[in-house]
Amino acid sequence: MDTSGLQSLAGFCYQIKVFALCLSEINENSSVKFEHFDDVEINEKFKTEQILEQFSGKTLMNDSIKLIQVKKTNISTETHKKIIYNWILTTLHNPSVSSYQLFTDISYGNPEKLLTFDCKELYQEICSSNKRGTALITKVKENFINNFEKFEQIYIKIQKSHQVINSENIDNELYEAFKAHLNHGGVPDEIYQCRLEELIRYIQHEILSVAIDIKHFECNYKSLKKIIEDILGAIREDKMGFNYTLFRNGNKPNLSDSNVINSREYLQLKACYPNNSQLNRIEKHLVQMQYYEQYRYQQFKNLKKLDIEYIEGLTYDNYEDALDELQSVSNNDKPLNRLTKTKEKNSTNQPLNEIPGSKELKVGVCIYLTKSATKDALRVSWEEEQ
Repeated sequence: MDTSGLQSLAGFCYQIKVFALCLSEINENSSVKFEHFDDVEINEKFKTEQILEQFSGKTLMNDSIKLIQVKKTNISTETHKKIIYNWILTTLHNPSVSSYQLFTDISYGNPEKLLTFDCKELYQEICSSNKRGTALITKVKENFINNFEKFEQIYIKIQKSHQVINSENIDNELYEAFKAHLNHGGVPDEIYQCRLEELIRYIQHEILSVAIDIKHFECNYKSLKKIIEDILGAIREDKMGFNYTLFRNGNKPNLSDSNVINSREYLQLKACYPNNSQLNRIEKHLVQMQYYEQYRYQQFKNLKKLDIEYIEGLTYDNYEDALDELQSVSNNDKPLNRLTKTKEKNSTNQPLNEIPGSKELKVGVCIYLTKSATKDALRVSWEEEQ
């Protein structure tokens, strides 16, 4: 089985986590970029005092760039050289680059240092290469042919100012890194972890949004603080409001999966939307159901079982009221009418009113109660089963 796609996806997710880890350390004068000069890049401005007499009293702002290569794999000799070539070319065209880092997982047993090749031998290998023009080695060759001194100067710079991070557990490192940002000490650990998960979803959403246009993503201190402020306001002990847009983009159901299309909730929705052109309605409602399931799970973790029981009991009452109204009029009791009328009545489900994403939660709980695992006393049907 070809797992290259899955490996690529795993590497992408790991890269996002490294990006988030770097964000935890930025200040007012710095920002972090995703897929710019390298996998991750930290830009920082710092003040320097001019020592020349004619500039006495003036302060300059200089740029410092740190390149971070992220690898969730074994570093082969060929990969090792490609990392060096990329760093050399970037440094040649961007003198502000001052430090370099390879970030990898300790489980791969990668080296603790790079640039272990003999500089002159590597240079000769580059100059004798006949690879195609788009290859990194060819680009290095074109820029340094007959100029070993310049090549050696940059090679030694990188050799002295690079480091290899062999991370033992990046999830634990993220957990520790954002404690101050997300007020770990002021809330139960479950709330803190929900906030951290939501932050990662925010970052992933922003990266994917610009990736569509093949652009790099940059987050500065002000942007990070705005995201964190939104999360702190939405996820508290008294309410659990996850951003629905972030959730929807990462949780679309696979409508070709037999487990999905044979589920009771899908079949009940199919009775409401029988045409293939209406599959988008079914997908939307299934996402809303998953959104409610996440909320429900977190509320149980926060010992809010009674709140959930009240929300679901009220939803079932609204379903019964909808049935009574529909059945009082001839030919009005149809699957889509049941769904529509129940959603309409549940829009006033009071416990959910103050929560961000309350509209989707109010619909989601309606769909959730159609699941086969729902207790008989609360299970709803848009179409009566034979």
